[in-house]
Amino acid sequence: MIALKPLKGDLHMHSTYSDGRTIPFSMVLASLDAGMDFVSVTDHDTYKGSLNAIEKVKKNAKNQVSVYEKI
Repeated sequence: MIALKPLKGDLHMHSTYSDGRTIPFSMVLASLDAGMDFVSVTDHDTYKGSLNAIEKVKKNAKNQVSVYEKI
């Protein structure tokens, strides 16, 4: 039997690339510290925040975070 567990995360986060106050990679790290299982950077009118987060995670936290670029 498969054990199910609830997941915790945020699917709507804005970074400094639109009207947020935090850079994307810091958002990812803070989310990890808060025990979140997933996050999605959803800046207005741009993918630059998401792309920045993906780049930084691949460089600095590859063993801690899984990146799904196409869903």
